[in-house]
Amino acid sequence: MIKENLEHHQGKLAVNLVTSLKWFGEGHCIDLCVDICNQFGKLFPSEKLGQTIKNSHLSGLMVRGYIATETVVIFRIQYTRFRITSFGKQWLEENGYV
Repeated sequence: MIKENLEHHQGKLAVNLVTSLKWFGEGHCIDLCVDICNQFGKLFPSEKLGQTIKNSHLSGLMVRGYIATETVVIFRIQYTRFRITSFGKQWLEENGYV
């Protein structure tokens, strides 16, 4: 059943999701501040993309398994870091984006 769901999500991606995934595929990440401070809820990309990556882009890539999260602490402030997965890298390769 899980395999069927992943196959369902492997189809074509919207242009904005492909652009975001390619950016992640270049080794970039996004940190989301989850600590109670003046930065709470803000997204911090490792490098500017040139377009806005919205929460819906992150959700769309995560539900397909192309990006995943990990918790990081920087200067005692906690962030959720979004990075590409091996599955996301594989999708880019199979679709000629690498």
